Amino acid sequence: MKKVLSAVAVSVCVFAAGNSLAGSPVKKVDGCPDDCQQQIDGLKSGHAQQGEQIKGQAALIDSQAKEIERLRKEEEVHPWYVQVAGRATWVGDMDIQGISGAVETDTGWGAGLALGRQFGNFRVEGELATQKSDLKNVGSGDVRIDTAMLNGVYEYPVGPVAIYGTVGMGIGKVDVSIQQVDDSETTFAYKAGAGITYPFHQNMAVSVGYEYLATNDINISGIEVEDIKSSNVVAAFRYFF
Repeated sequence: MKKVLSAVAVSVCVFAAGNSLAGSPVKKVDGCPDDCQQQIDGLKSGHAQQGEQIKGQAALIDSQAKEIERLRKEEEVHPWYVQVAGRATWVGDMDIQGISGAVETDTGWGAGLALGRQFGNFRVEGELATQKSDLKNVGSGDVRIDTAMLNGVYEYPVGPVAIYGTVGMGIGKVDVSIQQVDDSETTFAYKAGAGITYPFHQNMAVSVGYEYLATNDINISGIEVEDIKSSNVVAAFRYFF
């Protein structure tokens, strides 16, 4: 009979421990043997440890999820881009009918805007650009070249930078103002160049390079203008979206 009463007492203690672990604080049960109380304390300690482990695992999972999302955003491809550029230009000596000797120019300035798409190391872009230089050995005057071009660019990564080469073709509007002539003509234009790109951010890059730009000869107001060419140093900022 004593063994039966002892078993009943242990069962009551374990039942009380279960209720305690479910939410109520564990208290020592009156009449509970020492070995029963030890079981209750052990269950309570194990439950607390499991709770701490679950919290730690949840925090680790949340941290890993955030890291995965960050890496996913870093690897996300942004193929489209817009590019703005500034340029210093040196128009070569031109041959203008009716003027003796080559016509020279001062250093000129220009700007460009391009919209393009990247395909791996290759890019294709449409570009609008303008540049203007003053004439310096025939009195006052200037030459302005406005271009609309389709460009192809290939970039080869070298460490943290990339070396690029570019070619383009399209149309150029050449406006010459000299003495009594101030007229323009639109003709075929083309260019080639090379430079270095530095991608300093996932979606941004800067570049600097050299371009050679030329157009066909033109005829304005009955005057032939030949050897229209320009050497340009171009600095650009590119943003991918």
